[in-house]
Amino acid sequence: MFYYQCKRCNYISKQKIDMKRHLDRKKKCIMSDNNKNDIDFIQQSLIKHYIKDEFKCIIKSKDEDNMDIENIEYKCSICNKIYHNKSNLNKHIKKNLCSDKPVVQQINNIQNIGVQNNIINININSLRGFDEDWNISNITKDMREKILLSDKKFTNTLENIFKNDENLNIILKDKMTGLVYKIKNNEYEAMTVKEIFEETMYKIYKHLKDFFEEIIKDNKNDIRMNILDNEIKEIDKKYDKYINSLIISNDVNKCLSSIIDDKKNDAIQKFIKITSEDEYINAIDY
Repeated sequence: MFYYQCKRCNYISKQKIDMKRHLDRKKKCIMSDNNKNDIDFIQQSLIKHYIKDEFKCIIKSKDEDNMDIENIEYKCSICNKIYHNKSNLNKHIKKNLCSDKPVVQQINNIQNIGVQNNIINININSLRGFDEDWNISNITKDMREKILLSDKKFTNTLENIFKNDENLNIILKDKMTGLVYKIKNNEYEAMTVKEIFEETMYKIYKHLKDFFEEIIKDNKNDIRMNILDNEIKEIDKKYDKYINSLIISNDVNKCLSSIIDDKKNDAIQKFIKITSEDEYINAIDY
């Protein structure tokens, strides 16, 4: 695992392209060292730093020339947990098993890196499974009413769902295949794009029905019942057309694909934080 660090403001990124975007912003971050020119900052900010370099191997034997391999211990410098096998230490590091601190915070402890407002949370619990309901806590009751009364109920719902990073569990590889994170097996699984779209539409449909029920129970804005009835009928009609009309489903799927792809980079970051960049590359090359 590795990271890039901005030499102006100490911002940290897992991806080089994200660091380049950060450095190329019109509104530059504040420089912490005025003795260097802008080119130096850019060059040094694009140097790859390996997290594994922050962990050390402890040799118990005093005589290194005659050391026994059984006397080698691998120690995590964050939580001081000792492993007799390097691969187990690497798993420990990759899965962020030491304490409840995210990896970037651990780097902070080691190198005293100042990360302003850009701490990256690498916690498996921060990602919902595609086999679970989405976390819609960010969609307020007023927003749910607006969505229900809007013309683009399904797309508006998905766009708001994806504003919550916990829901970024879909990566479309191409027009035929994709990857989804499943909580059941705690891993990413391959699915056809058709299956992903159909399951996504069903989940949106369920949320819209729930929005309707919530508003009926607590209609604080006094929306007329006949209006609400018409809206829920429209939801049923649109979903029924999606299921039964190939032309309509193809058009809707293009819309879904666009929304999902808009969040693709963020979803890839979630994948890499949970697994590794190498595993992501292997997954898209299958």
